[in-house]
Amino acid sequence: MKYLFIARLYGLKINKVLSRGIQIDGNIRISNDRNRLDRLCDTFFQKNVGTLEFDSLYNGPYVYAEGDFPEHLNPQDGNDTINFLNYNLRLSQTIGVSLWFVKDNSVRTETGFLYVFNESYRGVSSNARTSYFTNAKGQIDDIKFSNEEITQGVNMFIKTFNEGTTAELDHLKTSEVITTVANRLERFIYFLQAARNQGFPPSRISMYCTLLETLLSTDNQEIGHKIAERTSRLLGKDYSERMEIFKFIKEAYAIRSANVHGDKLSRKFRKIEKQIEISMKFDKYVRKLIQFIIADQSKMELYLKDENEGLNDWFNQLILT
Repeated sequence: MKYLFIARLYGLKINKVLSRGIQIDGNIRISNDRNRLDRLCDTFFQKNVGTLEFDSLYNGPYVYAEGDFPEHLNPQDGNDTINFLNYNLRLSQTIGVSLWFVKDNSVRTETGFLYVFNESYRGVSSNARTSYFTNAKGQIDDIKFSNEEITQGVNMFIKTFNEGTTAELDHLKTSEVITTVANRLERFIYFLQAARNQGFPPSRISMYCTLLETLLSTDNQEIGHKIAERTSRLLGKDYSERMEIFKFIKEAYAIRSANVHGDKLSRKFRKIEKQIEISMKFDKYVRKLIQFIIADQSKMELYLKDENEGLNDWFNQLILT
């Protein structure tokens, strides 16, 4: 029994035809080749998904996977096919995250289709993800990526994401894993998904604070001050830039405090334009920090081990030398 999974990618423009596509994770690929789409999708598939849905696939980038249907699943069992479809949708949902490692975006999938077939059986199932990702402005925009940028993002993402940790699990089991056995980089991916799902700027800024804490916090004492200090030391090139970053992080924490406690924001932060400005700047700082960590193998090992003692030693050396 063979299968085809396919879903439209929204918010993404690609500067040239990808043909077979760029492999993301497992069997998932990104493509925008209409000829390949014609070869993958026969008349039975097109008739069952409908003209509007197929035209949507045909008119933009898409994500797909094909191969042998898993032997431990029954392709004619509705629960098995939906579970396998959802598994592929969860993997597809991480594409926007992998591209986020390169630059801000609102790339997302919505409805996905699973086509299962052999000589005697054909069936098409569909399902949709409820997450609605936006960029740091809280908006939905198309953004162009080159082949090199897509590959760069995929390579960075693979270093931080363990498919077996979350993709094969349902939502409740994923939450359990994240709070018990996942390392800091895997938790970072999980919270980054949550941040990209926030269209309200103060809530998105709050999630960016959580992302920094995931990477830089080692205890619960003076967290805001330590995060500001460590972020500024890691990202600032000189005293002036470090002080700018330090003050910015402290202001972001003030917004977070008001937001999570249901208070009014300080007057200086009440205009939506100011909130968006802070969200966009914060997004760049978080990206710059994770890029720095991924580029250094010794730092990567610290985060994969996820031991506070080793991270504390590094932070102390950073601050005191």
